[in-house]
Amino acid sequence: MDKALRDAARRCVERAQHALLPEPSSVTNDYWEYAKFRFAQRIASSCISVFATQQMLTAVGLGASRTLPAAAAVNWVLKDGLGRLGKLSVAANFGRTFDSDVKRFRFTSSVVYDASSFIEIITPYFPQHFLPLATVANIGKSVGITTANVVRAPIQRTFILEENLAEVAAKTSAQQVLADNIGLALAVGAAKAVSKVATVRPEIRRALPVFAFGPLAALDLICIYKELKAVQLRTINKERAEIIAEAFVKEREIPSRAHVADAERLFIP
Repeated sequence: MDKALRDAARRCVERAQHALLPEPSSVTNDYWEYAKFRFAQRIASSCISVFATQQMLTAVGLGASRTLPAAAAVNWVLKDGLGRLGKLSVAANFGRTFDSDVKRFRFTSSVVYDASSFIEIITPYFPQHFLPLATVANIGKSVGITTANVVRAPIQRTFILEENLAEVAAKTSAQQVLADNIGLALAVGAAKAVSKVATVRPEIRRALPVFAFGPLAALDLICIYKELKAVQLRTINKERAEIIAEAFVKEREIPSRAHVADAERLFIP
């Protein structure tokens, strides 16, 4: 009986590994560090998204001068229309520079996305300003998502050893779905637990996302920083060329990709 259970557990683990992870021999060693922190980052980001959505719905219901269908319709128009303008602006102004600075753009996209989520989270406290706040948040999130999507392929290409970019992309998407669902479950569970207290004091339910945002955003940005520092890009841009040249002058040898990745800055050029 014990052997049968162990065999069943082993098969489940193998199936999960097959569904979520690429073959170890087909990716570089830095992929695993990247994947680990990306998974944790997606959980935190998913929690933030759930709380932001909850707050936006609360804010829509608080507007005394508008009905729920009207406010929801306007928000939808703003999301689709102005959000697309944000995407267009990013593509038009930064399209030629994405490939040379993928890490910094990826980190910046997370900062913009989290800042936009915070704007959504505070909307219930300013229901009279719902439309401008929702507009700014929608544009910011659209810009952040677009930037993250654009630089994803150059980062994933760094890991492949067997021309298996599609496999790495597919497994990364599978990991993202799992992490997002875990984050969704955690956020919904926290909201349900607080709602029991909120029946007596409704302001507590509204305050939960505000207090949770700080730790979640910190976890999100720390993980995205760690995952990007783990990426050892194979291309050379201005900053990486300067790092290589400086190391060669000081030590008379070409630094490793790991050394260059560790020396790269993500905050400022």
